Amino acid sequence: MKALMTNIMINYWDCINNWVQFVLALMGVVLSAVALIQTTRVRKTIAMQQFDRKQEEIMAELISSLNKKEFKIEFVCDNDVGALAPYKSKNVRFFTVAMDTKKSEYDSAMIFVSTKASNKWIDEFIYNPYLPKQIAQCLSDFIITRDGESFELEQERFGNCVVLNTVNSDIDMEYLIYPNFEHITCWNDYKKSANKVMLEIEKWYKEKGIYYTAINIFGNEAKY
Repeated sequence: MKALMTNIMINYWDCINNWVQFVLALMGVVLSAVALIQTTRVRKTIAMQQFDRKQEEIMAELISSLNKKEFKIEFVCDNDVGALAPYKSKNVRFFTVAMDTKKSEYDSAMIFVSTKASNKWIDEFIYNPYLPKQIAQCLSDFIITRDGESFELEQERFGNCVVLNTVNSDIDMEYLIYPNFEHITCWNDYKKSANKVMLEIEKWYKEKGIYYTAINIFGNEAKY
């Protein structure tokens, strides 16, 4: 009888010991899973913070570039002489055009671009993986989709036009091309596309809780 009770007690403590080991092993698994989840969350948070910081940097660079980038707008009048004589011209910045919402007799005018006034600088932003998708899509309106068609038409065949040129340069037919913008066919389209870029930039900053983006600086007023 005594031996039987001894065996029962031994079996009982073996069961207790096995149960304790099972609970400890289970707790180890749970703690490891919790630690893994926490580590993953921390890494994700750090990655998102780094990504946000990169986005903020590229956005600041974009605004600075658009604020500084100057080009010359030349409004060419159809004077029936076949010569490209600007009616008026002015050196402007990108946001100057973006802020222009007033109607103009040139709104329906075709746009021609001097090959000297390259838009290649936009590529470094559009193809940057940190640039917000919506802003990249808006900027893509200004990509010349192919090499562009040479300027071979006499002026009276297309009437008024707008020439985008380099700062302080005169019109030179040798360097003019029809740019083949994907979504821009006239001067009004160009203004609207520029305005869309500006609004998307402001929207992105507002979503971040920032309501000042240094766009409205001196020299960007829509006067030309």
